[in-house]
Amino acid sequence: MLNGPLYADDLCHGADDVESAFNLSSDARPVLSTAAKVFDPVGFLSPFVVRIKRLMQEIWERRLDWDSKLREDLESKWKKWCAEIEVSGEMKIERCYFSNVVGKLDSVEVHIFSDASIVAYGAVAYFGYVNLREVGTSFVMSKCRISPLKKLSLPRLELMGALTAARLWKYLSKGVFVVLVDGDCTSPDRWKFCPGLENPADKLTRGENSHTLLNDSVWWQCPVWLRGSRNQWPRQKFERVTDEQKLEKLNTSVHTIFPQTEMILDENKFSNLRKLLRVTAWVKRFVAKLRKRLARVER
Repeated sequence: MLNGPLYADDLCHGADDVESAFNLSSDARPVLSTAAKVFDPVGFLSPFVVRIKRLMQEIWERRLDWDSKLREDLESKWKKWCAEIEVSGEMKIERCYFSNVVGKLDSVEVHIFSDASIVAYGAVAYFGYVNLREVGTSFVMSKCRISPLKKLSLPRLELMGALTAARLWKYLSKGVFVVLVDGDCTSPDRWKFCPGLENPADKLTRGENSHTLLNDSVWWQCPVWLRGSRNQWPRQKFERVTDEQKLEKLNTSVHTIFPQTEMILDENKFSNLRKLLRVTAWVKRFVAKLRKRLARVER
């Protein structure tokens, strides 16, 4: 791991300077071109970058061509995002995960938060470690995806956010992180509830301006309660029922009712099957003629 600062202007690039960004033509081509130039593989600026991705999706939803002039509302969002690029250059990010550690770590944990909205879904990971009885946290990485054009329900999007978190866990369990990440993320005991206002993943699903993101301690260092004891963690709204708990058995009884139908012909009164079929055919023909006559009368 590198011991040095990482500046945000090395990650996000839309133009050489703010004045050049404003002078870009107000059509769809610069927006698509700028969105393709954004390079942030670790996801440091996901709350800021998700806004330009959403803007690009809005352009597709309105079926605008590359050289079509942006609508007034889209152009306003585009210029506002460009104006905030200069502020993003002031962000300074520590490359080292454990910069203030003395000696060996007492313990290391990985905490991944996930969230979803109608705009986007994603997850963000943090290291939580204990060194000399002091608890510290560090930003690891985040992954964000724009919600598909095909409208999905919010619970479905929440599941997609949880899937992103599980894939992030799987990625961190390989390579240099294999000694730090252990266990199975599919166990229900590993999933906890987190309020929306205290969930850092909420920021990358709704977007955030660079001014707010610059001093957002929840995004860069995770919620404050994560650096305290587990008793300070949010109270879980839903308790999982284990196999060891006594469950009340419910006896289910099914009642089936068969409608009683009156027999028109008694099959026991016929000596052979041929005679029974012939009489049955005559009866059905008689009934069909009666129905036709009743239909004519009703007309």
